[in-house]
Formats: sequence, structure tokens, C-alpha cells
Amino acid sequence: MLKKILGSLAAILIVVPLGVMFLPLFYAMAWMLVLVLPIACLTVVIQDAKADGTLGLHKEFLGNLVFVLLIIPLAIMAFAAPLRVLLLVPLSFFPEQLGIFNEIHGFIYEPFIPLFGDLFPYWFDMYWGVFSLLTIFLIALCDSIRRNRLTRQIEVLPTAKIRSVAVGLAELKGMAVPLKGRPRRSPIMRSWVESTGDGMTARSHTEPFYLDDGTGRILVDPTGVSIQSEGDFFGINLHQAILKLFPKKSGFPEERLMPGDSVTLVGNVQINQDRGAFENDEVVVKPRKSTWYSMKFYDLFLISNISEEALLGGLRQSVKRGWRNVLLAMAFGGWLAAFALTNIMQIESSRIDGAPEYLRLISTPTTLERAIDVGKLGEHPTLYFVDMLKEGDDKKTDAIMKQFRELRLESLALSILRDQAMDIDHPGFGVANHWLSRLGKLPPEQSGYAFFSSRYINDSEAVVLRMVTEYDDNRLFVSYRAHVGKNRKKDGDYIQSRKVVIDLTNKKSGAKHSVGFDADFGANNADDVEAFAYLAPGEYELDVYVATSYRSGFYNQGSRGKSSTEIRLEE
Repeated sequence: MLKKILGSLAAILIVVPLGVMFLPLFYAMAWMLVLVLPIACLTVVIQDAKADGTLGLHKEFLGNLVFVLLIIPLAIMAFAAPLRVLLLVPLSFFPEQLGIFNEIHGFIYEPFIPLFGDLFPYWFDMYWGVFSLLTIFLIALCDSIRRNRLTRQIEVLPTAKIRSVAVGLAELKGMAVPLKGRPRRSPIMRSWVESTGDGMTARSHTEPFYLDDGTGRILVDPTGVSIQSEGDFFGINLHQAILKLFPKKSGFPEERLMPGDSVTLVGNVQINQDRGAFENDEVVVKPRKSTWYSMKFYDLFLISNISEEALLGGLRQSVKRGWRNVLLAMAFGGWLAAFALTNIMQIESSRIDGAPEYLRLISTPTTLERAIDVGKLGEHPTLYFVDMLKEGDDKKTDAIMKQFRELRLESLALSILRDQAMDIDHPGFGVANHWLSRLGKLPPEQSGYAFFSSRYINDSEAVVLRMVTEYDDNRLFVSYRAHVGKNRKKDGDYIQSRKVVIDLTNKKSGAKHSVGFDADFGANNADDVEAFAYLAPGEYELDVYVATSYRSGFYNQGSRGKSSTEIRLEE
């Protein structure tokens, strides 16, 4: 008992560090398989269809196409979900590393975010988890049915005599006899692990032999079968050899089929086409052609040197053991869906308790619960900083958005920034437009610009502070906020009029468009006024200022930006 416990502890100490080291690699390989394997499989299917003459609108060919182009990548994704969970759980405690991990998936998320919204990555994870749970369950169910069918097949298939066996699927029992000239003490079939310069390497060896049941002998060719030990019992391949384990003085035990072993064989008796090497053998039992993407149950080839009772008991046990593993994999898929749904509900409600308590209990720290450090603003849960963005303070928003961008959390702020950017009177109007522009998230038909801050304006200056443009049906509508100083003399001259002027210059053609709106002393506000009745889409240089004209004819463009603002008009 103590030896087993020590062995288990040693295995954990070895497996856990190796898992941590290679898990990201396995996850990356899963995505590579999703992208590459269907193409490789498609090539195999087409080549096989050409060889069989089934290329075209043939039922079997079309079924194989659906299998390799749809079922295989979806199945790989289903089994990749537990790998994502194993990476996501520890990373959820480390915001920076989690941000990098999620950024790697940008090629999946980015094309769909404009269609499904900023929460698409979370919805993707939720449906991925549900899909994984259901897919793994269905695969396990089919595999369980298949294993039970195999067990039933062995139970009901009568044992035939070699002397009178017919061509087709048959069960035979007898003694393994090596071919003439082969050593009597060398394994006929063998699977072992050996140490090489690159580490541990799995090896296998098979050779044809005769099966003798006393009434006659028949040639058996096990080439291509997958060798398992009696503790494994039947994998996905229909061509299996389940053999006894032989301990070794050093190294791992190995599976062997030795001359003289009692053998149970279920396989297809076929006409021997290779009469050159075995000219006296009219029939042979060997695996039929059955590709891994199109397995047919009557192509079964099962050979074993353990008793039939032990074989059947092991197959039944493998079903139970398989379901235990499946339930664990299903739990991973369920956790991924629950974790994503918890994030969605919290983000949509902007409340930690927006998700039910039972979901929060099984989740690691969610996006809004995770503590992040924003310099002088301190370290707090992400939700604290999301709420702070609503204040519209320039400095706070700038600090928070810099950290959000570094942690790939910009999506949490987008809805808040968009509301502020389109509200010309909101204190966060300018910084919101600044960050939306930097992130490339400004709506194409509407843009906001902050030229000056009201805190820097004295009573004598005349400036346009803010402006919002909306482009619709080749018409440009504007809203602006301007401040106009006192109507006073200038060197004995009197002000005649003031206007808020908007100049647009087409960068491609050079055509200039200009419009002016009368302005009075003090605050000048305009909302949704039509500036230009027809304006072609394209890139423009925008210049906005308060122009002052005097009775003497003197003209002053007042305070204005140092350079023009680039604007792109598109519907």
C-alpha cells in the first residue's frame, strides 16, 4: 500500500509540472488541427474516392466530406474546451497574462464583434462550453453503444472450426503457431517502450502466423493492428490486439503474443490475394480496409491471448471507465459555459451580483471581480474602475483606459465611452472621443471633436469648444458648443457680426466647402443643424472657428486649433 501511495505521489510530481509546461502547446496544436486537419483529410477522402470510383455526388463520398469538413473540426474543438479551462482557471488570477491569452484568440473574435457586439468572446466561450459538453456526451454514448455491441458480438458469434469456416466475419479459437523458419521463442506480436537519445519511444512488431484449433490451421496477418494491454481494452480503432503484459527486469512491461499462446480471434476470413508469399494458403484472416474516417463494424479485427471471459469483463469495465472520464470532460465544458455566462450577466448589469450566487460560487474571479492596479488610482476590482469611467474625468479616464488597453479590457469601457462621446454636454465628451478614435471604435456616420476645454477660456475669447458631426444621405448635420467673448471695440473699431464657421476641404480633390452660423455673446449652442446639403463621402480636413467681422471691414478668425482635424465621412 505504501509503495502504491509513493508511486502515485511520484507520478503527480512528474505529471503536474509536465502538464503545466506542455498544456499551452497541446492547446495550440488543437487549434492547428482545427485549421489544418480538415484539408489533409479532404485530400485523403478525394484520393480514396478516386481509387474506389465514388468521386462525385455519391452518397458515401458526400458523407465522408461532411465528416472531415464539419464533424472532425467540431469534435476537436469539443475536446479542446477542457484544455482551455485548464489554462483559463489559473490565468483568471493573473490579469496581465489572461489579457495576453485572450489576445491570441483575436483572429476568432475580431471578425464577429461588429456583428454580435463586444460581448461576443464571452458568448463564444459559453456556446463552446455547451457544445463541448453535449458533443463529448454524444461521442461517449456512441462509443459506449459500440463497445457494448462489440461485447454482444463476441458473446453471440459462434466459434467456428477452422476446417469448415466460411468467408466473412468469424470467431476462431486456437493456438498461435509461428511461420515455418521463424524462432519458436520469439514474440509473434510485441509492443514495448525503449529508451532512445530523444527520450522514451514506443515500438511495436507484428508478423503473420498460423492459428491452429486441431481441425486445421489458418493464416493470420495482424499487420496494422493497434496493440493494447489487457488493462486498456479497446480504443477507437476497429483493429485491435489485446495482449498479456510481460514484466521486465528493468523498464516498462511489454505486451506480447508468444508461440503456443491460446488465441481468441474475431475477424474477416478473406480470399488470400497474396499467393506469392503464401501460395498454399487459400484464405487469410486480416484487417479489411477501414479508414478511421469511415469505420464499418463488420471490418472488426480483434485478437487476444487472454481468456474470453476476461476479455468480455474487461470490455464491460472499459465502458464504465470511459464514462468516468467523460463525466470529467463534460464537467470542464459545463464550467466554461457557466464561467462565460457569469461574466456576461455581470457585465450587462454592471453589477457583481448581476449573476446568481450559485454561478459565482463555481467560478474563478470574473472580469469585473478581478483586482487590477491603475497607478495612483490604486488597486481595486475592475468594476470599481468601470463605474469611475462614468464620471467623465479626463485624467481618471485616461489612466483607466491605458490600463484597460494593456490588459485587453477595452470592451468593458466601449458602451460608456460611446454614450459620452455622443453627448456633447457630458464632461467626458472630449476624452471619450479621443479614446474611441485611438481604439478605432468611432461609429462611421457620427464623430465628436473637442477643440478647447472651457476651463482655459476667459471672457474675451471666442472659440468653438466642441462639435459633433453626423453624416446621413450625403448631408452633414452638426451640433456645437461655442463661447463668444464681449462685443467690444478693437482700436476704436466696433464688432459688426460673429459667426461659427465650418470649413471642409476634400483631401483628394482639394474642393473647399464653408458654412457659417450667427453667434451671439456668451454661450452658443446648436443641435443637429444641417451644415451641408450635399457632401460626397471621403476624407476631409476640418477647420472650425469663430470669425469676427468689424465695421471697418477688418476680419478676425479668433482662437482656433493649431492644425486642421482629419475627418472621414462614410455612411
